[in-house]
Amino acid sequence: MGKRGGGGPDLDFLTFSIHNSENDDKLFAIYLNVVISNQSINQSINQSIATIINDMNKKDEFNKIIALAKSAEKEGNFLKAAYLYKDALDVAVQEQNSKDIVLCKRKIIYANKNAEKDFKEIKVEKNFDTKELNDLINRTIDRNSIEEILKYIAISPNFYPKYDDIEKISKSSTPIFRQFASTTTISDKGLLIKGGQDGAFSWFMEMYDLQQQIIVKICLIPIFNRLSKEKNKDKVMTADSLINYFQNSGLFEDKELNIIRVGIERYFAEDYISSMHILVPMFESSFLSISQKLGLDIVALQTGKEKEISMRITTLSTKHLESDEFINKWGKDLCEQIKFVFFEPLGYRLRHKIAHGEISQDECNLFNATLIIYFYLVITGRVQKITC
Repeated sequence: MGKRGGGGPDLDFLTFSIHNSENDDKLFAIYLNVVISNQSINQSINQSIATIINDMNKKDEFNKIIALAKSAEKEGNFLKAAYLYKDALDVAVQEQNSKDIVLCKRKIIYANKNAEKDFKEIKVEKNFDTKELNDLINRTIDRNSIEEILKYIAISPNFYPKYDDIEKISKSSTPIFRQFASTTTISDKGLLIKGGQDGAFSWFMEMYDLQQQIIVKICLIPIFNRLSKEKNKDKVMTADSLINYFQNSGLFEDKELNIIRVGIERYFAEDYISSMHILVPMFESSFLSISQKLGLDIVALQTGKEKEISMRITTLSTKHLESDEFINKWGKDLCEQIKFVFFEPLGYRLRHKIAHGEISQDECNLFNATLIIYFYLVITGRVQKITC
């Protein structure tokens, strides 16, 4: 048996010869083995050639898209360029070409940042029945003490978005282009946002945001304003009255309240930057601590060297808020609301923005700070209702 060729393989690189074989069965077996081996080699070669051709086609496709994107960028059509660079990124990710991936990411961010002029702002006006709104505010405030008012705000369905209702409305009102056209949601830094390519989901998130904004802007903020100016000292809302309310609930540790007090005081001083940077991380800690009081497991196990087992308090995450245990105890609407405000990329994402220094000064505002105060009221009032 002989082998021809010592370099790289080609389609005809093996020749075989058999001499002086007196056993036909042995000869057939050798011949069959040679044929099978030759077929396997040819299949392997064909697969390699097909892979090379596919890679060449993908690279050709990538280069064509990049050329179109650069042309659009040169013409000043940055919105079109951003979409084309996104298409090129999809190809680069499929091919796991790190160099092309880095190029596309940089180009997408650059194009998105320069595409602001191409976005059209749509203004929608809705008229509310001021009498109905005033009646709601008056019904909320028309109670004997600030404690009763705060408890009512915590448990009333008027002050939180109804997840299932909004989902049903969004499904029936999703624009046609959101259902069939390619969509993208970008951040103010030009980054592509997770979930933004799902037209139906991103529309649902917009509907949820709209409902949340309406509740805070036309209900909670006016109510808080009225309470802070209330002449009846038993009904006035101040930093002291809020802290006393939390303290009397017996749900918060003194060391927690000492820090929360500073955040609330900064809220009333209209220093929303300081207020939010204190109250957001403290809410995470307080929410988990109260959840543990309700019997929920918040302790995580860690295995170290030599199988040493240690424990730590887990970090609040969407995994908790989506779990049956938390939903059954706190309710789906509150869990979804906290998830939207603290974690959701298409939501406010306040927890991550504050933790990683990504939040802007504009986001440290009355709206967001009021929403965080509301969450403290809710977890206090809801627990009191559960344990009664």
